[in-house]
Amino acid sequence: MTISVRNIVATGKNYRKHILEMGHPIPTAPSFFLKPTSSVIEDHGVIVLPPESTRVDHEVELTIFIAKRGHRVSVGDAPKLIGGYGVGVDVSARDIQIADMKQGNPWTVSKGFDTFSPLSKMTAAKGLKAKPNDARLWLSVNGKIRQDNRTSDMIWNCEELVSRISQFMTLDSGDVIFTGTPEGVGPLAHGDKVECAVDGIATLSLTCRAEKLP
Repeated sequence: MTISVRNIVATGKNYRKHILEMGHPIPTAPSFFLKPTSSVIEDHGVIVLPPESTRVDHEVELTIFIAKRGHRVSVGDAPKLIGGYGVGVDVSARDIQIADMKQGNPWTVSKGFDTFSPLSKMTAAKGLKAKPNDARLWLSVNGKIRQDNRTSDMIWNCEELVSRISQFMTLDSGDVIFTGTPEGVGPLAHGDKVECAVDGIATLSLTCRAEKLP
């Protein structure tokens, strides 16, 4: 069954070590951006590397699936909106992102290419084998681990993110939240095999292919 997504809200700068490896100061509040639903691919999908970018990076993330409508919910009430969890990859055209950041432009292009949001199916919140706020999150490329941390390293946990996002937009069934990525982000190349998971919650297997323009 195809994943039906209403909105994708992604979180920037939510893992301390990743913030430091990118050379940024630790933020005092989370930042968010939107990714188009046209960027979603499912398990065993192909990440297409566009010719407009010279460096496309992987960013593995715990994802939150929203199941109920809510606006301005408290942290304590946030679990009532959550249907389940999964794993996703916020694929990023890093060179385009850096250029846009220097000009003060949004990240729409660098994060929004087709296939730039690989996303697992939802695992229901009830009966999970892992705690979403303290689970191992990892990604490997061609069998070599590149990202490996625990979601407990997030500055803002799942409930806090849901609450904060609901203050400025109404969340509803079909919305997906990307919660940020740990350290170890790196480039992808044509032919790469990508495996990633939030242990006890979800897995993804992907391949990479360079796009050839006609």
